[in-house]
Formats: sequence, structure tokens, C-alpha cells
Amino acid sequence: MNSVRIGGTGILRRGVPAVAVMALVSAVSYRLGGLYIADGAAVRRVSQSDNLTTPAGTGVDGPAENGGPATKADFNTCGVAVDGSGNLVIADDVHLRIAVVAAGTGSFYGQSMTAGHIYSVAGDGKRGMSGSGVVATQVPLSAPRDVAVDGDGNLVIADSGYKHGATRPGSRLQVVAASTGVFYGRAMAAGDIFTVAGDSTGGLSGDGGGHQSRPIGPRRRGRGRNGQPAVRRQRQRPGADGDRLTVVPV
Repeated sequence: MNSVRIGGTGILRRGVPAVAVMALVSAVSYRLGGLYIADGAAVRRVSQSDNLTTPAGTGVDGPAENGGPATKADFNTCGVAVDGSGNLVIADDVHLRIAVVAAGTGSFYGQSMTAGHIYSVAGDGKRGMSGSGVVATQVPLSAPRDVAVDGDGNLVIADSGYKHGATRPGSRLQVVAASTGVFYGRAMAAGDIFTVAGDSTGGLSGDGGGHQSRPIGPRRRGRGRNGQPAVRRQRQRPGADGDRLTVVPV
């Protein structure tokens, strides 16, 4: 496979070799023989045969129309993943939603979907940090920076933003259940959203139980001696935002 050149102009050149330039790459995910790239207001796919296509997005920033064709949808993507059914999952931290492009017609995340169409599965388009254990599309998100799919097919959302009335950022780890069952130590219903880590206040907490009531803070990144991205660790002190990876038992 050829390398993908990032930067410049020429977004949305479909069906060309992977050396075509892109606009603004923020995340990548590999699944089912393809490399999926969050590229500004579109999602690109590089196949194993080195072909570049655009399965979602027009290159224009805007809120996606729920239930419409994904190739005609406007959005702004920050994170991208592909679930076990081949559905494309998009984190939009500008329009505060998690969207799914259905790979086939069926029921996913508590909704009926048509192949090739895009659907909001989390977030109501408003900024906030309220709601857990309710329908995921009826609660606000703060800033969904990234999304992943766990081994049970649930969507795991890194929701990082600012708490109302505060100046320091707060973060939560949210889960949208793909099916009804017990995940992360709690009963969940398909299509509902649950906070599994973080209390939205920001900061660095102690290890061990009570992960839902403990703050988690953003990472602070710098450059190492070799010029590669590095994570700056900092000591815990009152009022400071922390930086570490917290493990939540499944």
C-alpha cells in the first residue's frame, strides 16, 4: 500500500490511488481490510488494493440529516471506528453527536437502519454533561473527541469538555449499549447511554473502585527528544488536571 499524503487541497477525490491529498486528518481505524480516516468533514477509506473512496461526508461542515444517505451528509468528524457488523461510527465533536453509517439494513444500537444511510446514535446536538441510563439520542454531549467499539459491540465514547460554570475541563467515558445486558458492572439496555468513568469535574483521582465518581482529566501532549509526540506527566496537586489512563473493569 502506498503512503497517504496529508495536507493541501484536493479533498473528496473518489476512486483514486491513496497518494491523493486530504484536508484535515484527525484519526484512523483499521477494520475489515480497510483503513478508515477521519478527514475533516468526511470519512475516507483506503482499500487493500490502494484505492481511496469516501463512504461518508461531502467535505462541508454541518449537522448531518438523520436517516439520509451518508455520502450526502454534512458533519465534522474527530474520531472514527468500525464495529463488528461493518457499520462506520463517527464522533463529531463540533455538532456534538455520535453517528453511525449502516453497512447493511437492520437494527443497530436500538434503531432500525438502512444500508448506506447515516443515523445519530448519541447526543442531542446540545452541549452538556447530564444524563446516564437514558436513550442516548436524548442527552447532551460535551465534546465527543473519539469513539471505539468494545468486544461486546458497545460504543465507548471519550467525552471531554468544559463543565458548566467551571474553567477547568472535565471528562467522562460513556458507553452506548449495542444490546441489552450487563456491561462494565451494570445493567444496560440497547440504545441507552451510561457513564462508566469520570464525574465530569476534571482532575486526577486515585485508583481502585468508584470509577464513576472519580474525575479524569485530559492528556497534555508535548514533543520528545526525537521530535515524536510525547505525553507530559505531571504531579497531582490541588486544582491541577491529571494525566493518566484509568482502567475500568469489564
